[in-house]
Amino acid sequence: MAESGLSRAGDRLRSRYDPVGGTGDANMGTLSSKPSSHSALLDKSDDAFAQPIYKYIVCASSGFMFGFAMEKGRVHEPAVIRDMMVMKNFTMLKMFLSAVSAGMLSMVILATYPGTRKRFQRVCDDFYSGMSCKSITSSALGGLLIGIGMPIAGSVRTYPGVVMQATQVKLQYTLLGGLLATVVYSFLKPVFDSLTKPSIEESSNPWKESPYYVTAMPIIIMFAGLVGAFEMLVPWTTEVQVSGGTDLAVLGMRAWPPWVAGITVGALQIPLIVGLSETLGGTSSLVTLTSQVFVGPLKKLCPSFMVPFQRGFRSWWQVLYVGSALSGAFMSAHLSNTLGTLTGVSTSQAFCGGFLLMLGARIAGGCTSGHGITGMGFMSILSLIATASMFGGGMATGFGMKYLLGTY
Repeated sequence: MAESGLSRAGDRLRSRYDPVGGTGDANMGTLSSKPSSHSALLDKSDDAFAQPIYKYIVCASSGFMFGFAMEKGRVHEPAVIRDMMVMKNFTMLKMFLSAVSAGMLSMVILATYPGTRKRFQRVCDDFYSGMSCKSITSSALGGLLIGIGMPIAGSVRTYPGVVMQATQVKLQYTLLGGLLATVVYSFLKPVFDSLTKPSIEESSNPWKESPYYVTAMPIIIMFAGLVGAFEMLVPWTTEVQVSGGTDLAVLGMRAWPPWVAGITVGALQIPLIVGLSETLGGTSSLVTLTSQVFVGPLKKLCPSFMVPFQRGFRSWWQVLYVGSALSGAFMSAHLSNTLGTLTGVSTSQAFCGGFLLMLGARIAGGCTSGHGITGMGFMSILSLIATASMFGGGMATGFGMKYLLGTY
């Protein structure tokens, strides 16, 4: 889940909005599709070491809470992910729908409140601008690869460092697979682009001409109702082990109700949008880290896709965010005495799954958080296609692995 939200290509990083200035439609959160005119200003103010201190605080605290909630939601457990794909455990689905609902409700607040309306509109415009180079084909293919990778790796994260220290399930190999996928995609991006050229413009989305809350509220109510229905049919306490090993009440619990963990994750859209003009996501952190290899004598070998990720706060904020998420996950597991207690997948499954997860995220332009939570929140058609492909690919792979191959 998630995952600012979508992993952006270089053109997205060049077109970020001024976090203070800019213009926006004042029509109660109408989703404008006007391009940014502030890129020149941003290029001068993107020094990663010259940002206001509050940005680092917002980034670190949001990442910490994200990691804490993800660990409490138990969606890092291979058994939870794999059982979800064969419809035997609905913890992940409950948390995902709760996160989407909470994220959309957060966006309704930001789109309606006069003090944050323009900020929300600029971030929304940025999202659609970043997706302008993607297509139905890239969204479907990328989402499918992510879905296939989830049950193989037993992970929903394309940046498994979030829980690497909180568990011992060979997620380091998932990370290595993701790093390799980053390099492969970076060098082969022109090939992928030529095969998945956009056939329609994202700006043709009919929802963007209406006040945001008009379309968002029915979706929020529907998703919340689905969470309630699943909970009535299959109580969460029958799907995960709840008790932990400490007496710290809520903080010491091994697991939180999936809707509590999901709401916590979704609500992080507010500090990220208001404080950073960003949204949930984290896979770009791997691109930023990988791009640092191509410096000095290797600079000439750096793929053009990676160049914008080598510097600037808009690239490095996700590294801090993911690092803080790792700390949050570690703290959560420590408080419940569950460090290193999970049974993991094989080394080959972890590596191959990580490769597919990251390659899919790069092709689709977003991960489970970027498309599933942020993109769905912005009601993007491409994100809807990507998310549907994730679940479709995941379920097909899960049933195949369990009932045809007998691998788990």
